[in-house]
Amino acid sequence: MPSIATQQVTLSTFPDERPFTPEDAIKAIVCDCDQLPEFVRRARFSQVSERRLDATILNAIVSQPPLSGNEECWAERLQRRRTALLPHLDSRLTCVFIRLPGVHYTIEVDLAAGIVVYWEWQAD
Repeated sequence: MPSIATQQVTLSTFPDERPFTPEDAIKAIVCDCDQLPEFVRRARFSQVSERRLDATILNAIVSQPPLSGNEECWAERLQRRRTALLPHLDSRLTCVFIRLPGVHYTIEVDLAAGIVVYWEWQAD
């Protein structure tokens, strides 16, 4: 079961004084999240999207139909999503998808707070 990361990352410049881009900042936050497996923290992002998490989007995220036949585990997953994401209602979140052989990870990042607010994995 994924944990909610609360580690904050200080972002300003690289040692060579080159400013962080938003992509650099997101990667730094993901790389510094100790709750994510090391191979996920170092993996290339497959897709990144930003959105304001409003009530409509939250309801869509936490009411998706199960992709597998285990309805009880799916209900628990949706509850974990709701619990993790609800405090971030009306915030701008960046959703990072990482696709690896046989599995994909979804990572929700609050760039303003510098934290991973939720992550999960699912077998393909």
